Amino acid sequence: MIPGVELLVWAGLAACGSVGPQEPAGPGPAAAAPQSTRRPVEPGSAPGPDDGGAAPARVTIDADRPVVADPVSPEELAAWSADIAALPAEARLALTGAMNLLPGPCAPCLARDEHLARCAMEAPEGCENLPELVARMVRVARAGGGPGALRAVALVGDAWTSAGPGAGIGWPDPDSPVHVELWVDPGAGLWRQAAHTAQELVAVSAEADHMGPLSLSVRLFPTWRFRGAPVRAQALDLHRAVAAADRLGQGLPLLAALAEQSTDPPSVDAARDALPALQGPAWAAALAAADADLAEDTTDAEAIGLRAAPSWRVDGYRLRGAQGLQSLLHVVENQWLDHHDTLPPALLAIDAPRPGKSR
Repeated sequence: MIPGVELLVWAGLAACGSVGPQEPAGPGPAAAAPQSTRRPVEPGSAPGPDDGGAAPARVTIDADRPVVADPVSPEELAAWSADIAALPAEARLALTGAMNLLPGPCAPCLARDEHLARCAMEAPEGCENLPELVARMVRVARAGGGPGALRAVALVGDAWTSAGPGAGIGWPDPDSPVHVELWVDPGAGLWRQAAHTAQELVAVSAEADHMGPLSLSVRLFPTWRFRGAPVRAQALDLHRAVAAADRLGQGLPLLAALAEQSTDPPSVDAARDALPALQGPAWAAALAAADADLAEDTTDAEAIGLRAAPSWRVDGYRLRGAQGLQSLLHVVENQWLDHHDTLPPALLAIDAPRPGKSR
């Protein structure tokens, strides 16, 4: 491990809960220490009993299995980024530790098992999300956020992929900088649960001070192709209806109305009765374009490696499976951070000592 990186690894591991106090010496003569490939890394500046702190912390690192492969030092990051170089030393150390311990959340770097620090510096094709992500972390570090806050704002679900919404459907609302895609197969799997979760997500985001109205599109995952002929025909009708509704900006309202029905398959006509926007010539035109929209969804699903539904994407970040509201909100909140002038106080308080507990 290169000089100077031991301290940053200790700082990162301390935030991850892998640091503990040294065991006090027991009574009597100390036993001979067994031979081991594990070696201690002393933090050096940890507070000790004489200055009111706990006993010095110690991290053991397996010499044969380093905690961080190919680590990047604070000096390297400072040379790479003027914004990182301008951070106070303590903030730069916390940021460096977090970037070395977090995976690079894009397909090329996840395939190479590369951490965020190295991935961001190399900037491979297919990782165009990283400049925004690093800028967010720098902003949090500059505001005094510690390792916990830095990790929180960089946890983005699964890999980011550059495959975007199909032409003519699911385009992000220009009034909302955060876009959510719900991939669903109406009539199969946990589609009703996903529809309800999407409604909650839209409502909570619109009401929260640190977020705002979401742009949400419903994308169709074509598992109906693998069913028997009668079921396949019913599923295709459902998919066409939802695709047409999404083209008119009503994908989620129609999906939610279908989910409220207890029958399988649900009735599209009954669901449309409560949605005036899905009537007349506009509906007929959207329905006529539905097959092309479904083909676009199939192409995009293959491009992002989708294998099952429901599934989600938030600004290109994948969240696999039937996600709960809190998991989705975490990623949505992180994306909204880039569009607000101030950071939520709760974020910066993540690393604050809890009442009655010492850090």
